[in-house]
Order: sequence, then C-alpha cells, then structure tokens
Amino acid sequence: MEIALQAVQIAVETGSDRMKKELGTLEGAMRPWAAAQIGREFADVLAPVRRGDDVADELTPLTDPEIDERLRDLPGWSRAGDEITRTFSIRYHGGVALIVHVADIERLIGHHADIDLRWGSVRFGITTHDVGHKLTEADFDLARRIDGIAAAHGAV
Repeated sequence: MEIALQAVQIAVETGSDRMKKELGTLEGAMRPWAAAQIGREFADVLAPVRRGDDVADELTPLTDPEIDERLRDLPGWSRAGDEITRTFSIRYHGGVALIVHVADIERLIGHHADIDLRWGSVRFGITTHDVGHKLTEADFDLARRIDGIAAAHGAV
C-alpha cells in the first residue's frame, strides 16, 4: 500500500494539472484505507473468521423478530425483502477506496455484499446466497464490518 501511495505522490508531482487534481483526490481517498489496515480501531473489522459450529449457526436463516432486533443495533441499515441495505454518502474516489477496503475484508471472511457505486454514494446490499437469499447472522456481521470501514473513510 505504501508503494501505491508513493506512486500516486510521484504522479501528482510530475503530471498535468488535471492529473495532479485527480490523483491527489485518489491519494487522499487512499490514506484512510492505508491507515485502517494497521489501525487498532479496526479490531472489530479484522476480527477472526469463525470456524466449525459457529459457521453453521451463521448460515441459519433468521426469523423476522431476530432480523428486526439486529437492525435496531445497526443504525442506517434497513431491510428490503430478504436483503439489508445501506447507502453511504462519499465522494466518488473515496467510494472506490472504500469498496476496495470492504472487498479485502469480504475475501477474508468469505462473505460479500452487492455494491453499487454512484457519483457521491455507495450502496451495499447484503443477503446470504447459500441459503436461498435469506438473511443470516453472517449478513449482520458483514454490515457491522462495513460500518467500521465506512467510518474510517469518512462516509456518512
């Protein structure tokens, strides 16, 4: 990551005015991501992946009351059928960096969100495909991790 930041810095120093502006924006967006990779405040985001019986529990579809209870603990997330969603406001290049960071965590935990990047916002939609597109504990675990990453990127 440090090499990527150095490459962006060199390009900013040597490029055209437009390139300097765009790459400077990208560098600014990457800095929170790089800091988050080593920051202590990301203990929850980087929590170990569960194994064994815990995984089976995470892949059991939740009941409507269980879903409602978990949503109360996740401000900003809402239910849309058998998916939970949240849209964050963030500048475009910051959104790209946010998505890359989320994708790294998703790869580690083996669960992913559907992601929609727009100018000024990123929308995440989460459901568990392996149980017929139903909501499971794994979905809410991922939502909590996304919240932590989004906060580090200044997304609201």
